[in-house]
Amino acid sequence: MKKLLVFVILCALLLSLGMLFPAAERLYDVSFYYGWYLGGDSEAYSPVGDITVAWRPNISSEMNLADGDLAEWYASGLTATVITPHNMITWTGERVVTDFKITAFTAADADFLYLAFDIVDSDFVYGEEGEFYNGDAIQLSVDFGNVLGDYIEEDPDLLLCAKNIFYSFTCIEDGAPIQIRRQESIKDGLLTEANGDGVKGAAKKTELGWSVEFALSWQLLYDDYLWRAWEEDPRFYVSEGMEIPLRVGACLYYLDRSGTPGDINWAAGTMQDWTDENGNPAVTWTQYDSGILWKLPIQEGMSFNCDGIVIYEEPETETSETEDLETETVEEPTEPSETETGIPEAELPLQTETALSEDETLFAVTESSDVTDGKSVGSDTAGCASAVSLCSLATFTALAAVAYALKKK
Repeated sequence: MKKLLVFVILCALLLSLGMLFPAAERLYDVSFYYGWYLGGDSEAYSPVGDITVAWRPNISSEMNLADGDLAEWYASGLTATVITPHNMITWTGERVVTDFKITAFTAADADFLYLAFDIVDSDFVYGEEGEFYNGDAIQLSVDFGNVLGDYIEEDPDLLLCAKNIFYSFTCIEDGAPIQIRRQESIKDGLLTEANGDGVKGAAKKTELGWSVEFALSWQLLYDDYLWRAWEEDPRFYVSEGMEIPLRVGACLYYLDRSGTPGDINWAAGTMQDWTDENGNPAVTWTQYDSGILWKLPIQEGMSFNCDGIVIYEEPETETSETEDLETETVEEPTEPSETETGIPEAELPLQTETALSEDETLFAVTESSDVTDGKSVGSDTAGCASAVSLCSLATFTALAAVAYALKKK
C-alpha cells in the first residue's frame, strides 16, 4: 500500500512540474534599459516621428541598388529626413556624440519598401560577416502595420514575444550585396537577394562614414508580421488619401564599433520619448521604442504584390426613382395578434443554447482560435491559465495522497 501511495505522489508531482514549464515557457520578460540622450542634455530630445513614404512605381529602374552610392537618391527629388543625436537614446557607451548624423530616404513601389541611409561616422569600421554584423551596424526593428503596440496594451503580461522583427546589417565590402540578419522571428537567419528572400541592396564606405541602400519586400514584411498577428483576418485594409494609409512603425538602432571585435563605443536608437518614474530614458526593444512611423498614402491606381495589403474602396450607392417612391410609401401600423411576437422574423434573436457534441465542441474551439505557424496566437492567456489549473489539480492530488498516508499511520 505504501509503495502505491509513493507512486501516486511522484506521478502527481511530475504532472505538476510538467504543467508549469510549458506555461512559463510562454512568458516573456521585457526588461527596461535606462540610457541617455545621445546628444546630451544641451537640447531637448525629440523622436523622429511621422515620415511620408513617396510612391515611385518606377523606382527599380531609377535607382541602382547594386553599388551603395546614394548620388541618385540625392538627385531624385525625394524628401530626406535627417536623424541627429538629439533623436536617439543610448543604452551603452558614450553619452554625448556630436559628429554623427543619418540622412534617410524612403520610397515604395508595388513590390518593395526602399530605404537609403547616408551615415556620418568619423570612426567607420567594416563588418567581417553579415551573420553577426560585427562592424558598425544598423538594426532596423519593424512593426509592419504599426499594430503590435496595441497588443501590449491588450495583454500587459506579454505572453507573446513583444519584440518587433529585427533586420540587422553592416558593410562587409564596398558594393557587395547586402546580407541582412533577421532576428526575433521563427525564421531567424541571413536574408540575401541570391536566395530569393525578398531583400536587395548594397553598402559602401564614404568620405564621411558609409552609405547603404536596400529594399525589403512587402511580402517579406507581411509574412514576418503574421507570426505576431492576433486578428482573425490579419490583412491590412487601406484606402485612398490619408484616411487609411499603409503604416510601418520602426526604430533605427545604431551600433558604433571601435575596431576591436566585440567592443562597442556606443549604441543608440530612435526611440519614442519613454522614461521611467525618475525621468530616465528607457529602451525596451519592443514596439514602445518605435520612434519612427512611415506612412504611405494610398493613391488611385496603386497596387501591391502582397497577399496582406488590400486597397479598400467605398462602394458607391445609387438610389433610383423607384426606390425613392417606395420609401415614401408608409403602411399603417397593425396591432399584433395574441400569437404574434411583434418582432419581424429576421430580427428575432438567434438561439445559441443548442447543445454540441464533443466533436462539434472541439471543432468550434479550434475554429475560433487564430493559429499561425503552429502557434495558437489568440489563446495564449487561456493556455497558460489552463496549464496553471491542471498544475493546481495535480498538486492537490499529491497533497491528498500525503494526507491519506499520514492518516493510515
